[in-house]
Amino acid sequence: MQRAWNKSTRLIFVFSIIFTSCSSVFIDIIKVSPDLEATKNIDLYTSREEIKKPHGAVAVLHSQRFDCSLKLQNRILKKAISIAKKNGGDALVYYFDYREKDLYALPDEKCYFSGLVIKYLTDEIVKKYNIKVE
Repeated sequence: MQRAWNKSTRLIFVFSIIFTSCSSVFIDIIKVSPDLEATKNIDLYTSREEIKKPHGAVAVLHSQRFDCSLKLQNRILKKAISIAKKNGGDALVYYFDYREKDLYALPDEKCYFSGLVIKYLTDEIVKKYNIKVE
């Protein structure tokens, strides 16, 4: 009996180490629009100047600081895209801010994610939400 308990204890310990070592980063969401229907496709931009269609803000996204590994950046970007879709966005303008502004940041360097979820102002959206386009 003692031996089986030790094996299960070890197994639980190993799994807890594995699951807690996979770091995740929380993304704050500041919603600035009415509730919109979820979307299936998101355009990605790294600058607002790239957007050629009239648009409005849906939400502002911001992460806590995290280790700047490309693997973690990709996970955060996927999470942000999912948030944008759920909140009815048509596009996401995003930026990873590096302390050193180094695209090849070292693993111990910290950075954070910022994003702006936008909705294209189609005639249908403008009428439905009574939006003034200037």
